[in-house]
Amino acid sequence: MKKHSLCLVFLILITGFRNINAYAADEENIFNRISFFEEPWDFVYKDICYKITNEKKHKVSVISSKYKTFSESGKYKLPEKVYDEDTEYTVTGILSGAFNGRDDLKKITIPESVTQIEAESFNENCKIVFANGEQIKASKITGKPEFTLFSNKNRTELTLNISKTENAAGYYIYMKPVNAEEYELVKILKKDGSEERSYKIGIDEKDDYEFMVRTYAAIGNTTMDGQVSDVKHISMGIGSTVEKANSYDYTVTMNDSGQLLSKKEINELIKDYGTFGDTPGMPTEDYIAAMDFKWEDVTPEGKKWEKAEVDLSKKYSYKDLVSIMNKLATYEGVRLYKIGKSVSGKDMYALDIDLTDRAWEDSHIVLLTGQVHARETAGPVFILKELTDILNAYRNGTQKAKDALATTRFVAVACVNPDGHDGIAFDEKHWRYSEEVLWKATSDGTDINRNFPGLGWMQVKKGVEKTKLKSTSPNKIYYCGKYAGSSSEVKAMMKFYQYFIGVRKAEILVDYHMQGRIGYAGKGYAPEYNNSLSLTLFKACKKTQEKGSLGKSYTYDDEDMEKYYGLHGGGVTNTDYAWAVAIGTVFSTKYGFSVYLDEDGNEYPLVMAPSYKNAESINSVGMRSPKFRSMSWEIGYGTEYLGYSDETRELIAQEFYDYNFDEMLYTYASEVKK
Repeated sequence: MKKHSLCLVFLILITGFRNINAYAADEENIFNRISFFEEPWDFVYKDICYKITNEKKHKVSVISSKYKTFSESGKYKLPEKVYDEDTEYTVTGILSGAFNGRDDLKKITIPESVTQIEAESFNENCKIVFANGEQIKASKITGKPEFTLFSNKNRTELTLNISKTENAAGYYIYMKPVNAEEYELVKILKKDGSEERSYKIGIDEKDDYEFMVRTYAAIGNTTMDGQVSDVKHISMGIGSTVEKANSYDYTVTMNDSGQLLSKKEINELIKDYGTFGDTPGMPTEDYIAAMDFKWEDVTPEGKKWEKAEVDLSKKYSYKDLVSIMNKLATYEGVRLYKIGKSVSGKDMYALDIDLTDRAWEDSHIVLLTGQVHARETAGPVFILKELTDILNAYRNGTQKAKDALATTRFVAVACVNPDGHDGIAFDEKHWRYSEEVLWKATSDGTDINRNFPGLGWMQVKKGVEKTKLKSTSPNKIYYCGKYAGSSSEVKAMMKFYQYFIGVRKAEILVDYHMQGRIGYAGKGYAPEYNNSLSLTLFKACKKTQEKGSLGKSYTYDDEDMEKYYGLHGGGVTNTDYAWAVAIGTVFSTKYGFSVYLDEDGNEYPLVMAPSYKNAESINSVGMRSPKFRSMSWEIGYGTEYLGYSDETRELIAQEFYDYNFDEMLYTYASEVKK
């Protein structure tokens, strides 16, 4: 008989398990039954399948125990030597999946010859006994590894820091470009007794990458694969946001359920729950056009840094606001995007401040929006002042600013209503509904904050009083538009939210309005967990305000948290649409607004499921941004704060400091990490 030192390997099985007692056939028949696998074993010995891993040294590893019948005690002693005809092999390994799925195996004894046991070789409750007498439960081989990813500022080198992991003797580091199919093992790090292990890797290609880490343990002379970490992503591409936003397939956010229904047809569908109003939903071609709008990166490349300043008491045109954004975009790590057009054709901009050096999962996105309503002029200057101050502090080396911007990415549409801004700033006499009431809408009369095609569009819940804050004329206040999403400004913001919330999972949205010194947080139909996050955010901001010169803060108004909020028959707000994206609703071509979609393709408007508890069973998409939260500011108190007169600007400037808005970005950055 030939005697050889052989290594047996266990393969991962692809098919489901059959009844193992059903096979009393001989080994040759077993081999014929399993030979169609991509990596078939080389031979079967006593109903265990083996693969030759070193033909010259006659080493094998266990691949599968699928056809093995274990004793009633569930114990099995793996042999050190196995035979194929007249050749002797030494078992040196156990491959992934070899004994996995075998609940009947309670305890296995491993011979000293086995030096490698791959991951998921056993069910988690199986006890493994080694030649030196040591024993370990399969689920306790190692803890789950945790790691962080950082890049240098010019995105040419990554640093991966792995926290000390229970029972780990070392770590396998795997990486791949996001679009690649397979991971590459790039490094094996041995444990050195330190609390954290680090590894640096140079990056040649500007791409997005995924990383994961697997632990391994060492018992005697046997190495055992342990648990695998969560996957983490990091973007090494510079200026790639526009490309990603423009190339994303937004059809996944839409359900093609048929032609847009009439008011009568919708009322027939929802008659058991409520009624539908007069203003129709958004046509499908408009939704597609909104998602197809091509963003443009207009960052002033190569331009020398130009310090930006914001004087809250100064009158700024929209062109002046854009000039400030352009100055901010000369800062390293700040980019400026064109994201849409106003009714009159003015470009709309998003300012992206991303000085984070971490993986996507270790950094956080905070969205800021201002001046949805024309007469509410504090938003743009508050947001740009906050961003300017934190960036200047960062450049001056202020540690607080460095800490905040190391983990938090701020993306701002400082002025959602460019036409309204200039109208109120330079033609206030004509931008009015009446002598007493200043204009809120866009230049075509549409109230942006009532025009989004979100969950509650035009629905009135049975027993709920219909809102009076609605009109059918563009010359009157509270006009919701010709149809949902008719406003070009709304279309721009829809894609903004679909990308930054739906794709990049932004966690906070703060919307700057006026007036009332009130804060709104969460939504009545949102998940309880997310509403609690929203309320916690407001309370943290309230504490920050109390540190201001007055020692006072804004009050909290729970109107948005009402049980039937959004079901009063009006339009849908900026923050409502953001929540519709975060929750995982889809645009219905049949209704023309956001609906829940169940696994069978059935659609449910909000009126059918007014709370998330009722909606979970009919929401097949699930949360697209699991930690999302929102709040809205109503800045100032009294109608004298509305508009853009000299007196109003002085009041706005005083409000900024009296209520500590100069510290608010630090509060957002602190809260988003919780």
